[in-house]
Amino acid sequence: MTTSAFTAADNRLAAIYSSREALVSAKQKLISKLAIKQQSIEVIEPKDDAKSYKLEGESKPIGMKMLWVHLVYGAVGIAVGLMVGWLLVNYGPEFTQLNPTFTYIAMLSPGLFIGLFLSGLVSLKPQHDKLNQSVVKASKEDEWTLLIKLDECECDRGDVEDVINGTETKKII
Repeated sequence: MTTSAFTAADNRLAAIYSSREALVSAKQKLISKLAIKQQSIEVIEPKDDAKSYKLEGESKPIGMKMLWVHLVYGAVGIAVGLMVGWLLVNYGPEFTQLNPTFTYIAMLSPGLFIGLFLSGLVSLKPQHDKLNQSVVKASKEDEWTLLIKLDECECDRGDVEDVINGTETKKII
């Protein structure tokens, strides 16, 4: 099974099953063979109303982290813009030295924009998209999903995949 760069960066693994019995059997194998704790495993049922919470957890800490990342990256962008502006005012072409205010404004704007753009890329967690979309699709198609949080169980992804491959899984994400 191949793993994309985004999936490898995700600290979760999902296995999709067509029946509840197959899922329960796989869950028991994971608990017995790898000593994974119950709280590290989530079961997402077909048409589960709580799938968003099970996939990402509480939304308030995510929002706070997004705000913090935007503030930090925005401030770094402004600082870089000011440094470039200073370099242009002191060592740049004559037209930048004659209009230092406009030079600083002209450098602050792209610095802030690039910083906020990068913060959006970081805080939106693109590494989670493939897994989340696959789980939502499986839930809509009346399939069961076993979600293992690898960072909580301190398990090796390969070991978990080996155990799951020995079950009746339809797909591993």
